[in-house]
Amino acid sequence: MKYGYARVSTDDQSSALQLAALKRAGCKTFFKDQGLSGATTKRPALLRCLKALQDGDTLIVWKLDRLGRSLRDLIAMLDDLMERGVKFGRKPKMTPQQVAHARKLIDQKDLDVRVENHTLTVRGERKFEADVKEQSFHRIERRYGSFFRAFTLPTTVDTENVAASYNAGVLKLELAKKPEAQPKQIRINVA
Repeated sequence: MKYGYARVSTDDQSSALQLAALKRAGCKTFFKDQGLSGATTKRPALLRCLKALQDGDTLIVWKLDRLGRSLRDLIAMLDDLMERGVKFGRKPKMTPQQVAHARKLIDQKDLDVRVENHTLTVRGERKFEADVKEQSFHRIERRYGSFFRAFTLPTTVDTENVAASYNAGVLKLELAKKPEAQPKQIRINVA
């Protein structure tokens, strides 16, 4: 069975867009937290959802940050779901028109990815301008905006081997694990 989880951070935000996407993805049962930050651990609908999930079920969310803001907590939650035999997915794939539009929104040179003190930060700035000239009108549309996200990395991540690639509007980050520590025998010198 497919379960959908939606969350909005404030009471004045609407979850209608998330719920519509989850319905299109085939979810039959929905859980929604209203007015709760992803940083809080007390999200009653999410807890009910996680309890309801059984082996073979699928949990679908609009975006990963709907589950939580901490990468560590997100990884732990996804590990728990995998161990229980629960599949995980996000909203349905975008239409070709949405993909084409998303590709125009941000340029690779406007992205910045850094790792410092086991914190991964991703910054971006969007600059979009469309100029339409017709016989009876001339319209210029401009959209600007920036975003910033920071994630605390688990100590098992090798921060020297973080890789980032950007293709067709998708930023892909690869986080390698540190090699396992090997026991080292220490030679004893006899005086």
